[in-house]
Formats: sequence, structure tokens, C-alpha cells
Amino acid sequence: MQYLLTRDEYEQIFARHDKAINDLKDKLQNVCSLAAENVKVRLDEGMQPWGCVRTSDHTSYCDLCPVRKLCPYEGKRYSK
Repeated sequence: MQYLLTRDEYEQIFARHDKAINDLKDKLQNVCSLAAENVKVRLDEGMQPWGCVRTSDHTSYCDLCPVRKLCPYEGKRYSK
């Protein structure tokens, strides 16, 4: 079955899709930031939260972040 859409209908469908995707990315980013700020990782000083590059002043890299593979943040920084 095929449907013919006007240009406006087509654009509305994709606008809703893009909004839904962006909303989900925002929610995922918030969850990842919370996890990075609260899940403890082994550091030289013992077990401590790593912190999130987006929300924390004491963290400058994403190296040991517990959610670095899931995080949608595009500005991730890693040490060399």
C-alpha cells in the first residue's frame, strides 16, 4: 500500500521524528551525567566518582567514565 503525502505532511513527520530523537538523546545524556557523577571508579585516591566533563569542574577527561560508551556527548575529551 502506498500513500501520497504533501510536502508539508512529509516535513511534519520528520520534524516529529527529529524532536523525538533529540528528546531521547537529552534524557540519555542526563542519565549518563548522573551516572558519571555518582558511580564510583577506582582512582589513585581510592574509590571515587569520576565526574562528568559536561557538568563537573574537577574532571577534564572522559578516560575512566563508567558510561563513556553510552554517552551521546559529542565533545568527549581523552588524555593522550
